[in-house]
Amino acid sequence: MTMLTLYRTSKIGDCLAEALDEMITQDKIPGDLGMKVMAEFDSAIYKALEKDVTTKTLFKGHLDSYRYCDQVWTMVMSDTNFRMETTGPGGSSRSSEVKADKIKLVCVDERLWQQQPQQ
Repeated sequence: MTMLTLYRTSKIGDCLAEALDEMITQDKIPGDLGMKVMAEFDSAIYKALEKDVTTKTLFKGHLDSYRYCDQVWTMVMSDTNFRMETTGPGGSSRSSEVKADKIKLVCVDERLWQQQPQQ
């Protein structure tokens, strides 16, 4: 899996792939168009996260397992608390908290993204 296809396994990526597969199976779109849509998704999701996300997230939990391979950290955590802090225009801020029983966190060095060939 290349770095640019990492978000295909997210919920939104899975839903897009499922919808495209259904349309291809029903001959509503050609297969090469489905591949082009997924490639555009790869690029768009990365650009959107880089440009539009302004929330700082802090988390604390029990680290069950971790792995570092090819400059990618994968961690499985349980009983995790997330605190999201968003700063809006004019310096206003708001925060919220989310608790999760179990999560899988994948962290990729930004320099790996920049090294990927552009499609």
